[in-house]
Amino acid sequence: MRRQNYVPSHRAVLCCEHFKEEHIDRTSLSCVRLREGVVPSVFPAFPSYLTSHVKTRKPPATRKDDNDVTPLNEASPTISAVDSDMQAPATDTFPERATLKRKLFDHEERLRISRKRIKILLQARRRLQKKEAELSNVVNDLRKNSF
Repeated sequence: MRRQNYVPSHRAVLCCEHFKEEHIDRTSLSCVRLREGVVPSVFPAFPSYLTSHVKTRKPPATRKDDNDVTPLNEASPTISAVDSDMQAPATDTFPERATLKRKLFDHEERLRISRKRIKILLQARRRLQKKEAELSNVVNDLRKNSF
């Protein structure tokens, strides 16, 4: 707060922008609370030279063992003789593969949407069948009671 000698009242509030995520308790679904002893520490309106920045480090890269490298003349254990016969011809180019992958993705997406529509239509059909059965029971009960 940019006020000297400011004393907050019991109705004073701050938004969650001023607190780090680890200071906020979100264990309850309906109520979000601050943890005890937390002080606002994030002020985006302040100049950068007045705020402290915590630098995060990347985890160290994993190194490969020289023993794990297989020579080029050895066959991979996952490739069988059948797989080697079915390799793509040398004329296959990268743009053709990209267009095929894009088409495959588009068709898979359309298939997913169609399956979802079928599911929704089947649910609606079941609801209508249930409603029809209930209404036919009501009509039968009315016919029995009135005659």
